[in-house]
Amino acid sequence: MYPYAGRKIAYSANGNAMSINKTNHDQTLIRAIIRSYKWNKMLDSGEVKSAREIAEKENAERTYASDLLKLKFLAPEIIAMILNGTQPRTLNLTSLTDQKIPMCWRQQKQLLNIA
Repeated sequence: MYPYAGRKIAYSANGNAMSINKTNHDQTLIRAIIRSYKWNKMLDSGEVKSAREIAEKENAERTYASDLLKLKFLAPEIIAMILNGTQPRTLNLTSLTDQKIPMCWRQQKQLLNIA
């Protein structure tokens, strides 16, 4: 590995340079996961009864609230990757909310191309 402009570059066996990015903390995605857990807790406690009530209380769109509520059901490994900043660069809030994420953790990892 050789330092290059503040980044580390590794070379593969065939000589191709690969940039190593140790972390990629997506603050927007991390905040969305935190909101998801908070909003699901509000539902579980009976503080609110629906995504519509959450949206009204939190001054958000109902569809946004519905989308975020689903993030709580991501596989623990995916959540850990996001919180550690080691998720694939293609994994972001838009990529999670623009598609139907299965409840099965194995299927989630396949869909999101996570080994």
